[in-house]
Amino acid sequence: MTEPPLKNLPIGLPSWQAIRRQDLFFLDKTSLLDALVTVQRKVLFTRPSRMGKTLLCSILKELFTHGNKNFEGIFISHTWTEPRCYPVIDLSFVTIRGDDFEQALKAALIAAFSAAGFTQAQSLEHDLPLSAFLQQFNRLASDQDLVFLIDDYDYPLTSCLNDEATFNQHLAVLRIFYAWLCHFEHTRFLFLTGIMRFQDDDLIPSADVQDLSHHPDYADLLGCTTRLKFRIRPSNFSPSQVRT
Repeated sequence: MTEPPLKNLPIGLPSWQAIRRQDLFFLDKTSLLDALVTVQRKVLFTRPSRMGKTLLCSILKELFTHGNKNFEGIFISHTWTEPRCYPVIDLSFVTIRGDDFEQALKAALIAAFSAAGFTQAQSLEHDLPLSAFLQQFNRLASDQDLVFLIDDYDYPLTSCLNDEATFNQHLAVLRIFYAWLCHFEHTRFLFLTGIMRFQDDDLIPSADVQDLSHHPDYADLLGCTTRLKFRIRPSNFSPSQVRT
């Protein structure tokens, strides 16, 4: 009896739609997803690069946007119980770059909300201070719940650890952004990924967002690794204070 040919690996292809379209190999861990989005509301996963964080964001986006119809033969096709679909605000901080980081973030947010169906975002006032600019999205989405998928949430900091001035500029912007995001009133689900957790600081408030990176019920979603600890003094938050 002839065995079916082996499927190709999706190396460097973190897109669920592309994996399905090209019929590539997929290690199915979706049995954990329904419990994740049902029990949890705001979560953080940290892992080193190339461990599937972006692919997991892509899978969650497909599920929340279209349900399980594109998951035939996958475990989640039988267990996904979410009764409706949601607008998904999908951001990757790896792609948010520019000499003016705040303006780049504003442009990325407008693009993400527009792609999720909020075309009015194109008319928002750009020149407001960041905190006031962000409040415009509260009013824009006041009548429905949203899903936020934030990939590489820490990239603006980890990419400039040797440039203290840039690090502190990015940090100031991110503190305002994450304070708004974590307290957004119409959040159905918030999922953040990154390579490290900035502890002892309020960048991602632990009271609002659960760090499930090594939680035994969910850790296998992205593989299990030895816990990495990065500690930064809260009083003078700078790159020189990062240590393992």
